[in-house]
Amino acid sequence: MDMVQHTVAAGRGWYTGSILTRDGRLAAQLRPGRAVPAGSKRLLTRRPCAKALSKARGQEKDYSPLYCYPQLLASVDVSTSVQTYRRVIDHFTALVDGLGQDGWSAQTPCDGWTVRDLLEHVIVRDHRLAAMLGGSAPQPLPAGVDLVAQWHQRVRWWADRLADPDQREAVHSTPLGEMTFAQATVRLMTGELTVHTWDLARALGLDERLDPEAVRVSFAAMQSTDEALLRRPGVMGAPVVVPDTSDEQSRFLAFTGRTP
Repeated sequence: MDMVQHTVAAGRGWYTGSILTRDGRLAAQLRPGRAVPAGSKRLLTRRPCAKALSKARGQEKDYSPLYCYPQLLASVDVSTSVQTYRRVIDHFTALVDGLGQDGWSAQTPCDGWTVRDLLEHVIVRDHRLAAMLGGSAPQPLPAGVDLVAQWHQRVRWWADRLADPDQREAVHSTPLGEMTFAQATVRLMTGELTVHTWDLARALGLDERLDPEAVRVSFAAMQSTDEALLRRPGVMGAPVVVPDTSDEQSRFLAFTGRTP
């Protein structure tokens, strides 16, 4: 499927490749001069680009005078996606709260990481992303810190801001461009937590089933991301081959470099 690659703006006209609904289905093909569908988000920092649209369509036209908005979030019901994020974070938190003494040293599917290493990574990343959305500057985790308590602090930080209408709708600059706090929460947090929920469950020998909506949203978002950014060292490994008949969760996990 042709995932969203670029949106190009010129005056009042909008150009784009395929627009996806939140469950990854093809929703629309925009053409020059056509209005963006209701609910679409024209986001991200404007920057000059050449051949943005034509590259996605295999053509050679030069759109250098135009502006592109990579990573268009289109036709996404943000309130529904926030609910999905909340289910994911609740699931991850339940696994963290249930950790026994032996669980911390269990090996995860992340090469060389124990459960403790994984949770430290999630907390540090969470704090770093929060700093881009109005949070305090991240600090190194002290040796011997209570990671469960630290995680609950992070959960409350996001929950408090999602509960406040002004903070929820405030616009921030992110690595993916300008987004409201709610949109950034969905885009930056859901996929990461969905994947690591599975990592924790597998490490601990627990039920590995993930929220189906979270899988759909995360899979579509990752497939629409530039491979060069996605497959950087330490970010995501090469995809794993699975049978064509595999379910969506298995295909999603394989896309992230995990063996279902």
